[in-house]
Amino acid sequence: EKAAAIQSMQGFAEFCGRGYLPFIKPTLGVCKEMLEYPHEFVRHGVAAVLHEMIKLAHKTFPNPQNSNQMQKSAQAIVMATLPLILEMMNVETDKQCCAEAVDAVKTCIESFGVAILETAGKPLLENLETLIKEKAPCQTYHDEEQDAKDETDHDEVLIDHVTDLLSTIAKATGTRFEPLFVRFIPHLLKFNASNRSAPDRLMAVGTIGDIADHMKGSIKKYLQKLFPIIIKALADSEPEVRRNAAYTVGILVAHGGETAAPFYKASIASLKKLLHIPAEKKDNEYFQACADNATSAIGKIMQQNKEILTQPQVISWFMGGLPLKNDQEEAKTVYSVMSLLLRQHTDKMKDHMAHALFVCGRVFATEGVRDNIKQGLIPVAKSLSGALGSNAGAAVRGLSAEEKDRLLKVLKSR
Repeated sequence: EKAAAIQSMQGFAEFCGRGYLPFIKPTLGVCKEMLEYPHEFVRHGVAAVLHEMIKLAHKTFPNPQNSNQMQKSAQAIVMATLPLILEMMNVETDKQCCAEAVDAVKTCIESFGVAILETAGKPLLENLETLIKEKAPCQTYHDEEQDAKDETDHDEVLIDHVTDLLSTIAKATGTRFEPLFVRFIPHLLKFNASNRSAPDRLMAVGTIGDIADHMKGSIKKYLQKLFPIIIKALADSEPEVRRNAAYTVGILVAHGGETAAPFYKASIASLKKLLHIPAEKKDNEYFQACADNATSAIGKIMQQNKEILTQPQVISWFMGGLPLKNDQEEAKTVYSVMSLLLRQHTDKMKDHMAHALFVCGRVFATEGVRDNIKQGLIPVAKSLSGALGSNAGAAVRGLSAEEKDRLLKVLKSR
């Protein structure tokens, strides 16, 4: 009955919106009283209600456009709710309840910006560090002896939520995240140890990439430590880990500048191996995404280094990874590099023009590619068709009838 009653409060708050505002104070009183209730179903409800209070504050009193300045009414709700959420993160013995509390903090930061970090302050960071160290009450199965043993189970219930929150904080703070990076990276790298499960390793490698992307140039001073770890992950036994490693290499290259240059050769040597998809895995989305991320990472290295950009072997590897098969988020990088090569280094691309036209035909018919990227390839396709002349037909032989029709329309357009 208690669980049902608390869950109903969450529903009322969600659907009544502004009309629920007079009931926030008594609702939080109930949540505080039930915060450590013995039955986890009740505490699940409490976590959901607290999360809903944050959503209600944002829905009713959002920040002014393009501002991190909270409205006073929103601030009042958050200031009353957030301490209960942080207490739940600190004392909760059930992983699902704790994960809901972590998600509530994430929603809070996404909704109200960096000001929440100033509001939550030290308790939030201490709770987050305890969770990523796997030492919270709901993670009592971890001790020093067990940490030294094989970790075959990935904590899908909680730890992914914790690292998502870490990435959200990095996004909110940008280059100012650096002190927190120094604080949290040793704990995060623990998940990439060889004795950890594949989901642990892919989570760690992917989170490093996400955080580095938000830190931008401030990640440079840590590349000497990070690159060898990520390059090693490119040879991981699991394709999901290799995919995230390739993504992270691309991020480190994009933001590393000349600091990343010493690692280009070793990165390409490992990335090129990911471009080949075994015949029996050609339809496997993980192998496809892995190859796509590897192609993009090579492309980012080419963007950073003119000498590598024009190396025939590197061009062959790069073009061999096109068109993208799965991860169209990488389209902007790879098709920009292909266009650059065709425009400025035509002599280096003579053997790849037929394939480049095929790539254009495939891209024009691919739904996941943004329209502006397709538009950018229209003059490229027209130029390639003119250069190939009568050989253009053979170049697009591998396209489907629909793809050929789409390409023909593009070539005839004005």
